[in-house]
Amino acid sequence: MADVHAWLGTYEFPHGLPGFPTWTRWRLEFLEAPFFLLVAEADERIALPLIAPELVVNPYHLHVSPEAWAYAFGDPPRPEDVLVLVVVAVRNPVATSTVNLLAPIVFDVRRRQAAQILQESGEYPLRALLFREEDGRARPLAQGR
Repeated sequence: MADVHAWLGTYEFPHGLPGFPTWTRWRLEFLEAPFFLLVAEADERIALPLIAPELVVNPYHLHVSPEAWAYAFGDPPRPEDVLVLVVVAVRNPVATSTVNLLAPIVFDVRRRQAAQILQESGEYPLRALLFREEDGRARPLAQGR
């Protein structure tokens, strides 16, 4: 699915999100390339910045067991309906910001459901640097590889 606008809108998180277990409706908005914002409909002051994991580590592989898919979505989503984004932890200074590659947020854009799913492979860290510093300039890790 290539149309970013088709991804936007409200998603049902049947199990909530860590820290927000009772908030099940979140709205995905486009912030500014390459960032998205996941806004809690219960309290719009609560929002999580998101980014595509491939911008940090490329290729990025999703490792989810059939049991985890079933818990999160019932029937697994079709591959063409899956959007994977990771949460950005904005830090001060911004160059030290991290992303959670271990537990991506997986969206089923057709059924408008989503879940944060813990990867089982252990391949990715909970806190990976969003930027690398080279010549004193921060830039996304995936650039220049």
